[in-house]
Parts: sequence; C-alpha cells; structure tokens
Amino acid sequence: MSLDGDPFVGADGLSEGYVVEKVTVTDERCWAAVHAVRAGKEDETPDVTAEVQINNGAWRFVNFYFPSESDPKGWDLLGALKALRNGENR
Repeated sequence: MSLDGDPFVGADGLSEGYVVEKVTVTDERCWAAVHAVRAGKEDETPDVTAEVQINNGAWRFVNFYFPSESDPKGWDLLGALKALRNGENR
C-alpha cells in the first residue's frame, strides 16, 4: 500500500470546486462529506469525508475517510498510515 493522494484534494489533484453535501454532528465530533466538482458536475460519491473534533474551543481535523461506491467508509488516512508504519499491505 502507498498513499497516492492529498487528504484535502484527493488522488486526482485539484478540482474546479468542492461542495459539502452532508454534515453530521455528534457530541464534539463532526463529519463532513466533500464532493469534487469536475467538468461542471458534482461527483455522486464524496471524494473524502473529513472528521473534525472540538479541542480547546477550536475544530481540528481528526481523520479523513475515502469512500468507494461499495463502501461508504472505504479506507481512512490514520489506518493507512499505521499499516504503512507496520509494513502491512491493506
């Protein structure tokens, strides 16, 4: 496994724009599904879901989830980094 993308702009690089379609807030955590806009059309599947948490009165990124069409959570950045550190293939 290797990382081939940026958690903010995805593996395909910058898009024309980004749209946040769904925000879920539970206690002090928030998940925001971010869809890229390409050729004037918003992607149906989110490119990334950002997880943020309140820490000392400010929202801070906690993790990023990269969904696939078959799995809404797909893989997450922290899990991938841990697997790489441990020499695992995921």
